[in-house]
Amino acid sequence: MNSGSLLRKISAVSGVVAGVVALASCGQEPSGVAGDAPGSPSTPQVSPISPCELVTATELKDATGISFNDGEKRGPQCYYATADYASTASVSTGLDTVADHLDTKKITISGAEAVRGQPPEGDQCLVDVSLGSNAPVETLSTSMSAVDSADKPCEIATAIAEKALAGLKE
Repeated sequence: MNSGSLLRKISAVSGVVAGVVALASCGQEPSGVAGDAPGSPSTPQVSPISPCELVTATELKDATGISFNDGEKRGPQCYYATADYASTASVSTGLDTVADHLDTKKITISGAEAVRGQPPEGDQCLVDVSLGSNAPVETLSTSMSAVDSADKPCEIATAIAEKALAGLKE
């Protein structure tokens, strides 16, 4: 094969690739990238509240009867684990965590509207508390995972939410 034939093939393939890329981008909205205006839909909102400041491991034990290690902040979430790391609890600010695929129930916690969700296995529960648009964050979320369903994870997650709400109001 001579070099002129090879160059024509490379040129043809490059043209096809460029055409596919151009067609693929037609009609699409620009994605969120660094430099977007603050508050635009593609810019995630960061909570001004540290979730680990809302409830301590001691307060979790008071609320649930379960001993937890100190919380570890990961983004907008604070994770607490039992000493053997068999079970975990979390507190989140600014995230909706209850998914549509869970068995959900509307509840009230300390006067605030909330929804709790539990998978069919029953070994965890998520609680989202709606705080409203005038609050520092619109949603406070708590969870309890990897516990026996007989230990009532939704009651535990609700107790954690009550404790975290008290921390939010301080």
